[in-house]
Amino acid sequence: MQKFIEELFKKRSQWVDANRANGFDEGIATLLKELYPDNAHFLYELLQNAEDAEASEVTFKLSAENLCFIHNGRDFEKEDIDGITGIGNTKKKDDLNSIGKFGVGFKAVFSYTNSPYVHCDSASFGITDMVCPINDSRPKGLAAGYTQFDFPFDNPKKPKKDAFTEIQEGLNGFSSATLLFLHNIQTIRWEIAGEPLHYLRRKEDRNGFDALPVFNIESDSLEESIYWLRLSAACKEEPAHPVSIALQLASKKVKKGAFPFSVVPTEEGRLCIFFPADKEQTDLKFHIHAPFVSTVDRASIPYKNRDNISLRDQLAQLLASSLPMLRDAGLLTSKFLEILPNSTDDLGEFYEPFISSVVAEMRENALVPTASGDYALAEELARGPKRIRDFITSEDLQFLSEDEYQQWAVGTFNPRSELFLKELGIPEWSSAELVDVITTKWGGYYEDDDSEWLDQKDTPWLRSLYLCVSDEDISYGLKRCAIVLASDKSFKKPDDIVFKPTGNNLSSVAGISFVHSGILRGDKNEVQKIRTFLESLGVKDLDEKHFIKSLLNKHYKADDEPPPAFEEHIEHVKRFMKYWKQTDDKDVFRGFVVLFSDEDDGSFCSVSDGYLDEPLYPTGLRHVLSDSKYLVSEQYAVLGETFIAFAKALGVQCGLAPQRCMAWYNKLIQVPAGSRETVTSINEDYALPKCLDRPQYTFNISLLVWKMMVSALPRQLQARYRPNQAHGTQCKQSQLVQDLAVKEWVPDKEGNFHKPAEMIREDLAVEFVYDDNNGWLTAIGFGAQIEAEKFEQEKTTQILRNEGIDLSLEDLKVLSEIPTEDLHALMDEYRSRKAAEIHLPHVVRWCSSFVEAGGAVSIAPERSYRKAHAAYQKETQAIQAARRSGYGGLRRSV
Repeated sequence: MQKFIEELFKKRSQWVDANRANGFDEGIATLLKELYPDNAHFLYELLQNAEDAEASEVTFKLSAENLCFIHNGRDFEKEDIDGITGIGNTKKKDDLNSIGKFGVGFKAVFSYTNSPYVHCDSASFGITDMVCPINDSRPKGLAAGYTQFDFPFDNPKKPKKDAFTEIQEGLNGFSSATLLFLHNIQTIRWEIAGEPLHYLRRKEDRNGFDALPVFNIESDSLEESIYWLRLSAACKEEPAHPVSIALQLASKKVKKGAFPFSVVPTEEGRLCIFFPADKEQTDLKFHIHAPFVSTVDRASIPYKNRDNISLRDQLAQLLASSLPMLRDAGLLTSKFLEILPNSTDDLGEFYEPFISSVVAEMRENALVPTASGDYALAEELARGPKRIRDFITSEDLQFLSEDEYQQWAVGTFNPRSELFLKELGIPEWSSAELVDVITTKWGGYYEDDDSEWLDQKDTPWLRSLYLCVSDEDISYGLKRCAIVLASDKSFKKPDDIVFKPTGNNLSSVAGISFVHSGILRGDKNEVQKIRTFLESLGVKDLDEKHFIKSLLNKHYKADDEPPPAFEEHIEHVKRFMKYWKQTDDKDVFRGFVVLFSDEDDGSFCSVSDGYLDEPLYPTGLRHVLSDSKYLVSEQYAVLGETFIAFAKALGVQCGLAPQRCMAWYNKLIQVPAGSRETVTSINEDYALPKCLDRPQYTFNISLLVWKMMVSALPRQLQARYRPNQAHGTQCKQSQLVQDLAVKEWVPDKEGNFHKPAEMIREDLAVEFVYDDNNGWLTAIGFGAQIEAEKFEQEKTTQILRNEGIDLSLEDLKVLSEIPTEDLHALMDEYRSRKAAEIHLPHVVRWCSSFVEAGGAVSIAPERSYRKAHAAYQKETQAIQAARRSGYGGLRRSV
């Protein structure tokens, strides 16, 4: 290597001497030094050199006299020495894996030194006159496997103090972005005279997520490490150099196995060409990197360069195409929306495609985070202030807006997130829309669905509603709306309800409804605001009840002390019934064990665990429920019919109902292959209750089934299914209908069981009242087989009559019962008496045909029609033959 350096020195010296002889030396030196005008920019050139040499760690040592740079990369080869001392002849320009492609890059050091030195295992040399290498001795302290650069501050145009200060500022300007887009260098250290050691260190931390390359940047100046997620894609122009985006991360507590970070905005997004381009201001909230075409000092890029535009578009597409992966990792949250650019960021024209690419992706795919934690298309979402989103769920929104797909976009806590949702074109749903819907749905006549929906809302929800709309100028519109919750959980118009007087213990007042006490509980300021709002609508003063709740809580909790004696209990029930009759409030008893059972231990049961049957109230349910539920005690008979009505109102079982189930298991439903169920799916079917899951039915059980089906809803006769809105809804027979159609469960008057199709109304047992108002008997094919037979019989009779054979089916039946031999004898006798007559009676001919057709006639549908038709064909042939023989005018009746 020393000989190579000596020869190269001689060659370069000739070039230097020639320049001097022509007076070019000063001009060339000035030109090369001014290519990198920024202070201490050569620090990045040194890092570039180390990165290309595959070094994993580098160290800068700055003193008042010089700068020393050490790395652990590969040794210098002849080509490296030739490149570092040459001008424009570096081998890196042809190496796609190298980032140092500008041959004049190392020349930036000559702004600070006239005599740099390089020491490694293969060579030690200095550089004079910028291009001439000269052999030098290896420093004694340099360890094997390391390369050391020495830069004495001996340039007379750069005072040592200025050199020290500028390099100090450059070193202290290193940031996490310095290491982010490098592949080899993991650690940068720098020692400055008079200061403690500084460092930057990059570690890869995948956390079990191979598709998410996370890097941890540690620094002596940071209290905590900075984590970055690097997104990369191959560059179209130079596949060896990826285009990359670095998203800053923040640690968060998550369940085991989840990605333990969230994405946060970067204070100042940088454009990097491996290292930050100092003069570029992107206004993005993340760092971007690509092998951009840049100025020689790599501080900025020309925006109109065709290659740079292509690289910019690739980066914008990388961000957009990475969104599904980020979503699946749980990173696409409200916080993530803060980093996405929006129109108010005032990005330069060059960076605007980052907005359009992301917006297009999130409009076309389910990528927008929703309030439910799922993701949806932007067009399926609505925005709303937190005070509305806190109580109007996405399901509520779908109901109120009458749009089954609409749901809330994720709640935002930062203006940037909200601005981006607006950028997506997601409409805002405010208090004004809420008031309009209330006025429309509950301002006059309202549908059962509207009533049921409002009935499900609890008092905290209603308080939120009242507080939300109280800020709107809507006093006139809401005065006619039934939205005020009464103590009996019903909803009243403001004119039909009153406040309960403070301190009054009245349980009820006939014909008066009280404002539910829960509405006026909670924060005093909120209560006063709600009361003022209700007063403005027309609600006036009065009071409500407490004793029923008191009795229930004291005596009828599920796991309470022993229940009261039956005599005391009867008095309680009388109060309960009176309260119920006055208020129609059933929900107050929910969750309490209020009924005395027929068990020997005198135990109580809840409404949902009890059933009625004789002797108290005959239902027949004991035949199917005796093993699973409690029979309500017959001792309640002392309370008369009012108790039966009360028990029914509370929900005590007094009959059977079809059981709702999934349509997947219906053999008539075809589940589309590969389909995925979404919130827009329909999956509804009905089957027999589990208590009827038995191979044979008794008379009593069949009667229960019959009564159940008479009271069934028409929708329970069908199964409906679709996995999502992209598929049409399939409507088929429910499993309930299919099972009942094939079972032998319908008894006749003799007590024999038949399939529904084999029965007729007249044969039903007396207890089985025919009632097809809901269409259930038609659906299970009741009487279908008998009707088919009757139709075929009538069809056969009509065919015979059309041919002049005036015989009824009963006549045919009688004929079919005559033995063939007797029938032949009868015809022979008749022929002998009428042999002289020209006209052969039609009956005889028909009988002959009948005999020739094969014998007896059956009135069963298939046989009667087939044989009668064959006989008819033969008789017709005989008549035609007689006519051809001159025996016209055959009579067409017997």
